[in-house]
Amino acid sequence: LDVAKYIISIIQCTQLKLQKLVYLCYADYLCQFEKRLFDDEIYAFDLGPVVKSVYNKYRGKRDLNDEIPQDPEIHEAIRSRILFATDGIKKLHSIMETLDKYGSLTAASLVDLTHRPNTPWSEIHEEGSSYQRITDSDILKYHCNEMC
Repeated sequence: LDVAKYIISIIQCTQLKLQKLVYLCYADYLCQFEKRLFDDEIYAFDLGPVVKSVYNKYRGKRDLNDEIPQDPEIHEAIRSRILFATDGIKKLHSIMETLDKYGSLTAASLVDLTHRPNTPWSEIHEEGSSYQRITDSDILKYHCNEMC
């Protein structure tokens, strides 16, 4: 949730866009450092990869602009939570790199990106079924090749 809150504090997001950005932050960090950005699991839902805790927190909310005001003091408080975590500087740097790459894309563009053939989502997802877990090895197999 800290990664999601950090993203909301700097980028205006819908829940759909947030889910994709959190997933891409996780995938980029995993490929770069071979470590998990956070402990939550990622699942293949109909509209792409979903982090369950983020889904539960923002479920049913389309526009998240009012959830966390884009206020410098709030942003710094959320940033500090990540910064003081294990490998916090690496995590923040990686998150910012990912947001620089993908943050300006629309939710629809991010869905298209995560739904490409051979992505972890496309390999695991079954229509109408949720909670098929996307594993770190699935992510590494696809995303590390994409980053090269």
